[in-house]
Amino acid sequence: MAEAAVEERTRAIGEELLADLERYRPRAAERMQDWLLTDALADDAFRGRMLRFIDVFATVETTGDAEELHRLLREYFPPGLPHVPRALRWLLRIARDPLLPSTALLEATRRAVALFARRFIADPDPRAMGGLLDELQSAGRLPSLDLLGEAVLSEREADAYEARYRRLLGDLAAHPLAGTATRAGDPALQVSLKLSSLTYRFTPVDLDGSVARVAPRLERIADAARAAGVGICVDAEQYETRDVVWAAWQRTFSAGGPHADWRGAGMVVQAYLRDADRHLDAVIDAAHRRGVPFQVRLVKGAYWDYET
Repeated sequence: MAEAAVEERTRAIGEELLADLERYRPRAAERMQDWLLTDALADDAFRGRMLRFIDVFATVETTGDAEELHRLLREYFPPGLPHVPRALRWLLRIARDPLLPSTALLEATRRAVALFARRFIADPDPRAMGGLLDELQSAGRLPSLDLLGEAVLSEREADAYEARYRRLLGDLAAHPLAGTATRAGDPALQVSLKLSSLTYRFTPVDLDGSVARVAPRLERIADAARAAGVGICVDAEQYETRDVVWAAWQRTFSAGGPHADWRGAGMVVQAYLRDADRHLDAVIDAAHRRGVPFQVRLVKGAYWDYET
């Protein structure tokens, strides 16, 4: 395709996406989530407090210690915090009030944390996860699922991680979206995978050894994904391991690899890196040699904060 045609098609797709966004009307719960993520968490310091609170709340929820919850709220969200939206400041003032019944506070906090977390974390129960997929589909969205937890400390943990992915793919195979494709031809259901979860020795110092340890597990996961009708997108990780990720991806999905003919393969490229254009040239070259399309997900990059 000529460069001018690519530019024209890119612009047309962008205009299509913008039109879809303008037509979309979020539900009440989603509007609340959007507010939390944009206005309430716009301040870096407050966002850090909120995320640390959510982390420690899991312990309070397990023990049911509402008095401890009161203490944590006073500690993490004291009066006078700057850059907190007025509505949230009012809610926090009520939450800190010692006259508020502890059981009511515990339940309200549990629901608020669940509302926030549900945007990113799906219930592992297959029926609940299926309900979430249905909800996303009804809103015109398609998911990419991931397993929480990444780096592993032993090959036994890596085996367990592989087994969890294959189990997830088996659950997804039963959903009506499995085996279907988007307008672009990519699988409608996708799983994101970090290769550092497939070996505890994932290092550029031993690139060949890292690839040799990761590739068999990646191939078995790809076998399961292919059988389930679900795509796999290999995530980018820290810059220092990018070449290891790319080498393992090529061994499995590039020309000559065991899944070179599979349309469900995908990979992430981080746009913020200074040599992203050179990396994309290598990806495009691999696509030409492969001859079968695969998905490239261009992202800002999750490691922006400490890699730039």
